[in-house]
Amino acid sequence: MEPGRLTRDKNFDSGISLQQIRQQNKLAVTADILGTEEDVEEKSGLLRALVTVGLRFVSASDEGEEESDGAVAVHAEVEATFCAVYRYSEKMTDDEIAEFLRFNAVHNVWPFWREHVLRVSAEAKLPRPSIPLMKPKD
Repeated sequence: MEPGRLTRDKNFDSGISLQQIRQQNKLAVTADILGTEEDVEEKSGLLRALVTVGLRFVSASDEGEEESDGAVAVHAEVEATFCAVYRYSEKMTDDEIAEFLRFNAVHNVWPFWREHVLRVSAEAKLPRPSIPLMKPKD
């Protein structure tokens, strides 16, 4: 697992107009049950969530257009993986874990992602990305 990365096309112009590029976002969440505490009859344990978030800048003209190999031309990309560990007190079903991760894990790491990507983008002289405050989804 790579905790974070920054890639940038060496010909990417830092002064490019925001009308000439667009931002694409990425979000992926995976989880592992780390184990249970034996003295509580396997009802308690630890859940580790890995939340991978990222964004990339592509040409605005790439909207719906792909290169011959199916990829779009990426000018710059920032990605990071955050780990959140939770203790649970009752056995959870896969659906309950998925629902918990969909909201809680992403919500808990989002402020760290925002700070990270805004700082890295400024240091790399990338356009300021649009990273909204995390709002619950219905």
